[in-house]
Amino acid sequence: MEIKFLKTLQSNNVDDDNYPLSMAEIEELELKYNSGQPFPTSVRELLFLAGENCMVLEYGLAESPNEMQDDMRSQLINSGLDIARPFWVFETINGTDGFLFAYLDEDQQDPAVFGASLDNEYDQTPDVYSLGRTLSEFIAYRVSNLEDGDSVY
Repeated sequence: MEIKFLKTLQSNNVDDDNYPLSMAEIEELELKYNSGQPFPTSVRELLFLAGENCMVLEYGLAESPNEMQDDMRSQLINSGLDIARPFWVFETINGTDGFLFAYLDEDQQDPAVFGASLDNEYDQTPDVYSLGRTLSEFIAYRVSNLEDGDSVY
């Protein structure tokens, strides 16, 4: 696969910490989570480069991308928050407190990053919020933090 958006991730595989998915595995996920339609290009690239493990993302305790999707969707239902559009979770926040995701139906090859806050602690209402960055910008920011010796989170 030619990498168009996530070149920073591709060229900065520190300690070989990125573990990819095959195109066949990506297509299976597209079938399940996007009605068989291809994911946006940057989401596909992320999975192709680091779908099993990514040096700048937290995939939580899930043993596969499929399990992470199912776990976070279950937490979403438990929180009472509804996301009716197709989406892809690419990072968990504090286990089950929330997650970062991209909508899959925006007709953008490099979609915007959103967060879902699911934690009801301190009377916080579950909510969806924008991070104000595309997926490639978010990944480049995390890689830059890692290169500078800062926390990626």
